[in-house]
Amino acid sequence: MKGEHFQPLREKLRKRLTAYTEKHLSAAAKEVLIKSVAQALPTYIMVCDDLTSIIRNFWWGSEKGKRKTAWTAWKNLLLKKTQGGLGFKDMRAFNQAMLAR
Repeated sequence: MKGEHFQPLREKLRKRLTAYTEKHLSAAAKEVLIKSVAQALPTYIMVCDDLTSIIRNFWWGSEKGKRKTAWTAWKNLLLKKTQGGLGFKDMRAFNQAMLAR
């Protein structure tokens, strides 16, 4: 993926880490914070993208190993039903919201 796709992730991570000051965290606490937050996020986001890809391929289907035509943009299917979509979850946005809690 291109770097600009990870910019919101970088900003979120920067905000999270700057909330803690060096004088309040031990080396062990910093290690845990880095491993559980900083190093887990990119992998998690990529997993979300992979899962979304699997879901999209399932939704649109395939014939003899070839993907069928997507008749509308995926972002339109993410809209609520009242807005003309199908109400599918944007897994990336959903999981980012969960991480922000």
